[in-house]
Amino acid sequence: MLFIHLTFFGLAISWRDYQSHLISKRTTHLALLTLIPMIDNSILHALLLSSINLCLYLLLNLSSPQAIGRGDIRLSLLIGCYVSAFDGGVYELIWCNTISWVSCSISLIPYILKQERLKEIRVAFAPYLFFGLLCYVITR
Repeated sequence: MLFIHLTFFGLAISWRDYQSHLISKRTTHLALLTLIPMIDNSILHALLLSSINLCLYLLLNLSSPQAIGRGDIRLSLLIGCYVSAFDGGVYELIWCNTISWVSCSISLIPYILKQERLKEIRVAFAPYLFFGLLCYVITR
């Protein structure tokens, strides 16, 4: 059931972000609220992972405000809860984020080769976040 939840909300959030570069508050909040009963281990553990991920993305936003949007910051809470729901820890959370950032960086290589300005390119980051999470879920 947890994998179905991840697939449904991952596709819904990623598709909207890809189409309009917006991540809906309602969808993210609904995903969080419906995920809470599925967390088998401690809710405190989920809160800890979500807080760590939120702090990471807030630091990224402070260092480069145009690189990370508010929707991605909200989504970091959901990703932390998903990692906890799949019995992951801090290491797995870092692994998911690393896969997300590396895959996003790889997808930008054609723009770099064409010598386009990366500041003008808007990237829908939600699909990469869910891709990193799916890589963790599949390989665990």
